[in-house]
Amino acid sequence: MQTPRRRKFWLSLTTTILVVVALALFLKYKPPGLKLPGCPFRDLTGLYCPGCGSTRAIRKALQGEFLDAFRYNPITLPFLFVILYLYALYLIDQWTGNYKYRPSRYWIGLVAVVLFVALMVLRNVPWSALDFLRPPGTF
Repeated sequence: MQTPRRRKFWLSLTTTILVVVALALFLKYKPPGLKLPGCPFRDLTGLYCPGCGSTRAIRKALQGEFLDAFRYNPITLPFLFVILYLYALYLIDQWTGNYKYRPSRYWIGLVAVVLFVALMVLRNVPWSALDFLRPPGTF
C-alpha cells in the first residue's frame, strides 16, 4: 500500500503531465478566434503591472519564440524557470519524505518581489529608453 506521501507525489506528477499535454494540444490546435484577455489593472489604472504581457510571453515561449516572449514581459521566463525549480524540489521532497529547510526558497521569494516592484515602477516611468520594458501592442 502506498503511503500518503507517495500518493501525493504521484498525484502531483500526474497533474503535471496532464497540464503539459494540455499545453501541447493547445499549441498544436489553436482555437480559432481566441482572444487573450487584457490586464484588469491596466484597464482600471492605466498603468502597467508586473504581469502585463505575461500570458502572451508564455504563449510565445511555448511556441519557441523566446525573443518575442522577452519583449512581452522580460521577467516571465526567468520566473517560470524558478517556479519549475521550486516545483522540482517539492516533488523530490514528496518522493523522499525528507522535508529540508531550504533558505534559498526565502531568498528566491524576496528577490522575486523586489524584481516585480522594480519592473512595475520602471515600466511606468515616461522615458523612451525604458520602452523595451512595456509590452508591445495595446490591450
